[in-house]
Amino acid sequence: MKKERTVYLDYIRVLATIAIVVLHVTAWNWSYVDARSFTWNTFNFYNGCVRWAVPAFLMISGALFLRKDIEIKVIYSKYILRLVVIYIVWAAFYAWIVPLIKLILEPGYELPYKTILYDMIGGAVHMWFLPMIIGIYMCIPIIRLIVKDQKTAVYFLILAMIFSCLIPTFVNLSNDFGGGVYAEIVNRINGVVSNVEVDMILGYVSYFVLGYVLSNIVMTQRQRAVVQILGAAGFLGTVLLDAVVAWKTQTPCSTYYDSFSVNVACQAAAVFVYFQYRSYPNEKLNAAVAKLSEYSFGVYLVHVIIIDMLYIVGIDTLRFLPAVSVPVISAAVAVVSYVFSAVVHRIPVLKKWIV
Repeated sequence: MKKERTVYLDYIRVLATIAIVVLHVTAWNWSYVDARSFTWNTFNFYNGCVRWAVPAFLMISGALFLRKDIEIKVIYSKYILRLVVIYIVWAAFYAWIVPLIKLILEPGYELPYKTILYDMIGGAVHMWFLPMIIGIYMCIPIIRLIVKDQKTAVYFLILAMIFSCLIPTFVNLSNDFGGGVYAEIVNRINGVVSNVEVDMILGYVSYFVLGYVLSNIVMTQRQRAVVQILGAAGFLGTVLLDAVVAWKTQTPCSTYYDSFSVNVACQAAAVFVYFQYRSYPNEKLNAAVAKLSEYSFGVYLVHVIIIDMLYIVGIDTLRFLPAVSVPVISAAVAVVSYVFSAVVHRIPVLKKWIV
């Protein structure tokens, strides 16, 4: 019997995957251009608009995994083992692919075996997500105990919002826009607060729980409107706050890109709620999006090497006007990545252990 899909999660996953591609495309030259230039601010705009993507992935996973009772044995044998194998394979791939290309294209090039070994362990820049999600999967039986009671789950989210988002964001704002004695006092208070060490409610687990809670409550139209307003403020704040600090310091600023900035949390919640309460009458479109959603993990894994290949042949975001180059290159990378993932999905063994 075919499992019933939660349609809106497919839409969020596909959009989040494309957002991740945009994020990494903008990262190419983000730190190499004048922080007061129109070019940097273009990169900042695109970058700031897609920062919700990683939290959204966690929210999707929480909405799916926490709704069912999975035995610990199954968590390790079916989910964690697969992710470990995928990590090993892709870390090795990324460690070797560029050096091998340079060996072919550059006469006299010698393979940096030590660097390759280290990269095989550390993985590519985007692969940090895999160990993180593995850690969350390990905690699923514990997290399920938290979300079984709605009041406990909400209490967990309140603590997470205070200690993971509100306090760090307030400290950053104090440092960037307060300064002097005021900032020093705020930082000293934060030093005392950090001794509370409520580590259990810190980190990406909060987004995992948030996805589950949002998917299991019914919000009024007024509540949804509030979330959307906060989300709009979050998008605006992410772009403007980093732009203002970059202008002041003449250095590219990424402080408010952080997944645990209040502005990014508001972005993620707004996107999730927006798609959750839409209607999806077009069955053909839903089926197409569901298929793209199935391919999304493969896209996440492969897209960075495609960006690197374009960079090697001289195609990057400074090649032409960034306002145009970012969406055009992102679209190209996304299409190629989806084609790759679709092809690999047709091979059962690779589908299970590679994507």
